[in-house]
Amino acid sequence: MIWHFLWGLTAIFLFFCEAQSIWSENICYRHLEYFVEWTHKYIVDNKYNIYSRKAVPLPVPQFYVVYTGKDEHPEEYITLRDTNFGGVCGGVEVKVKVLHMSDENNILDQYIKFARISDEQVKEKGRTKEAIESIIKICIENDILKEFLESKRSEVTDMLDILFDQEYVTEAYGHELLEEGRKEGRKEGRKEGRKEGREEGILTMVKNLMQSLSITAEKALEMLRIPKGEWNEYLPKLS
Repeated sequence: MIWHFLWGLTAIFLFFCEAQSIWSENICYRHLEYFVEWTHKYIVDNKYNIYSRKAVPLPVPQFYVVYTGKDEHPEEYITLRDTNFGGVCGGVEVKVKVLHMSDENNILDQYIKFARISDEQVKEKGRTKEAIESIIKICIENDILKEFLESKRSEVTDMLDILFDQEYVTEAYGHELLEEGRKEGRKEGRKEGRKEGREEGILTMVKNLMQSLSITAEKALEMLRIPKGEWNEYLPKLS
């Protein structure tokens, strides 16, 4: 999921966009969660008082999903009412615009083609260096994001390498590692407080990743998406 600010004449717009290759009826709810989480941080960071008489100025959300799969989903928009509320109007609504492949071969079309080629190569070759090389080669030969891939080949290779590692960990170790981390975090949390419990839980997951995949502590922290600003809290305890 990515988000982007745009300042208008009378409002601030906040764009959320998610890409998915397998259709999910829960996309509207996920966007709602993204917006609520982001807005909470926005209010806290700006020290707004939600109990004041004056309305808190909030960004206006716009939701998009880029569908890269091959199944037919002709909907231009999907809503929380139709997907999660069974067609019943409730007290909250979310409307997500669905972006599909077109015949224009624009940047969006090329991205969707890139995503489909990636899925095909991973299915054929697994999450390997060979698959990454094939993805880039096929796209360049077929003039798909050619200029970008030629100029940023190294960066794209690194990005796909990290992405493949994250997907592998999620599938092969994710549930086990997360549950172990939660248990450790809860145990330590009762003894030393929530912060210490979270730290111990993360350390447990990092150590398991390092041992299971033979990777460095830095790589494990990156795969778990721990902010780099927090790495110094963990690295001394992992050496």
